Amino acid sequence: MKICFLSSFNAVCGIADTTLSLASGLRDFGNQIRILANIPYGQKTDPHCQNFNVREVFEVTLQSHKRFFDVDGAVEFVKDCDVLHVQFESALYIQELLETFLSRVKQLGIPIFVTLHSSCIWPNLNFGLFNGRVTPNKKLAQIYDATYIPHGVPEVPYAPPPKGEYKLVSFGLGRNQDETVNSTVAELVREGWKIKFETLYGHHKWTPQYQLYEWVRQANAVVLYYPEQGAIVTSSACAVALGCGRPVIASKTSWFDDYDYAMVKKVESEDTLKRAIIDSVQMDFETQKQHTQQLQNERGWGVVAKKYLEVYKSIICKK
Repeated sequence: MKICFLSSFNAVCGIADTTLSLASGLRDFGNQIRILANIPYGQKTDPHCQNFNVREVFEVTLQSHKRFFDVDGAVEFVKDCDVLHVQFESALYIQELLETFLSRVKQLGIPIFVTLHSSCIWPNLNFGLFNGRVTPNKKLAQIYDATYIPHGVPEVPYAPPPKGEYKLVSFGLGRNQDETVNSTVAELVREGWKIKFETLYGHHKWTPQYQLYEWVRQANAVVLYYPEQGAIVTSSACAVALGCGRPVIASKTSWFDDYDYAMVKKVESEDTLKRAIIDSVQMDFETQKQHTQQLQNERGWGVVAKKYLEVYKSIICKK
């Protein structure tokens, strides 16, 4: 099958990483993958992205509100594909140009598929342009009548963390409430616990996936203590941490509603955060290994790619 993604790619963006993981999983099953991508600015992030057939057709510079979309080039690139998968439904594009492109693809008879990653969707998005929709969030699946397919997790071999000082880490785009985590860790250190806390996030510290996985595996646990409320979205950072075999301490917010796993401890206050850190220190490695292997069997990127293929085929059969 020839599958074309319209997505941010090789960029400082969680969806770009998601597209790389899904595209890699689909390619492993013999599918041909193309990427309609953003024109990158700054240093590229991941050498594995160079192994894909990529055409850069849109540019977004938020600081200057610059928008560009090469509709003709995008149509030419996708015209012989079996399905177009829109991975980025938010307002990174000028809406009129995106809908013009999708309308022309639809005229070619190519099914169009969209992943709804969050509730930040144009209120007037024309869902009639899409033949199918999917989301990694259970609540969004109900709201938009979409197929639920969870975030995939990395399929990396389990390895116990290095011995010595217990290391907590956080990573992503910087939503973590560091002051609270730092003060809690400092309190535990004063009580005699040997614990440290490190972060790896923000545009200046974005790192390729394979390096990120290794960095997470050098830690004992991951803290994702987000103060945000109300957003309907699912944390991909949590999926990365679990696939790398590390327990997650997460705030009890909507970001983590879909993570009902033994290795995810949800906390509501500094007191429960402290207790969760102590519990993570005491979790044995064999239990972590068993949970990690079960999760990879249920939602490794290879498993998730198969689910997407099933949806693609069901859409193509309806043509």
